[in-house]
Amino acid sequence: MTNMNSKLTGSTALTLLLLISLAMVGCKQSGTHDAEQVRGDKPITPSTSQPCQQSIVKIALLQDKSGSTGQTRTPQISMEHIDLLVNLIRPCGGEIGFGLINEQSNSSLHRLRIEVPPSGAPKEPDKNGNPFQVQREMAEYRKAKVKFDESVQAFESETDRRIATFKSQISSLLDAPATAPRSDFFGGIQRANLFLSENSAAWPSPPHQILLIVGDGLDNVHSKHEALQKATRLILINGSASVGSLTSLSPTRFENIESAIQFLIASERQTSVPRSL
Repeated sequence: MTNMNSKLTGSTALTLLLLISLAMVGCKQSGTHDAEQVRGDKPITPSTSQPCQQSIVKIALLQDKSGSTGQTRTPQISMEHIDLLVNLIRPCGGEIGFGLINEQSNSSLHRLRIEVPPSGAPKEPDKNGNPFQVQREMAEYRKAKVKFDESVQAFESETDRRIATFKSQISSLLDAPATAPRSDFFGGIQRANLFLSENSAAWPSPPHQILLIVGDGLDNVHSKHEALQKATRLILINGSASVGSLTSLSPTRFENIESAIQFLIASERQTSVPRSL
């Protein structure tokens, strides 16, 4: 009987030792997996790896600075409005050209170009399979991920620099008083039309073309201008529903700038086909 108890005690001890060993192995594997995640196998995914929800957009933005803006209750563009337009083009690329409507509007536009963000974010490989193959694939993935993240960081830094430069260039123009004695609307439209109709070969797809005019349309200079391209959408903003000399261009009209920009943002998202980056 004593011998039998001894055998049972030994068997129980052996079983217990085996269970402890298996538990330790499991903990070690779990710890290794957690450590891999902390080291960066699952890094922060930049916004540029998400599909774009709109097309590339080019916006020609003209602000009326003529003396008639007071009578026609024409608002003035603020830097907050500029930020909204910048946020519209930043995710997928685009361009803004800004100019003034005054007695001589055919001046060079101040331009902000945001390139198409980096594409081709590497995908984390499947961790199932041959351990040696998985290890090689993970090593390649980490190298590619570092390289991609560096390209994203460089893109973001360059984009921030361009935006800051653009805002600095137009700050004094936004603050200028609306006292111009005459309104050369068609001179400004001619310049904007040239900007919007530029060859689009540098872009991966033809940009959507927007002409956004904050003004009353009361042209008294009568400069010559070419017809707008059919692809150009014209939006006119003032508080008196004035169209002035722009009737033939059939603008879409808004009473304030915020409503026009929100309409533009919503319509771009609705009419665009997502582009995978």
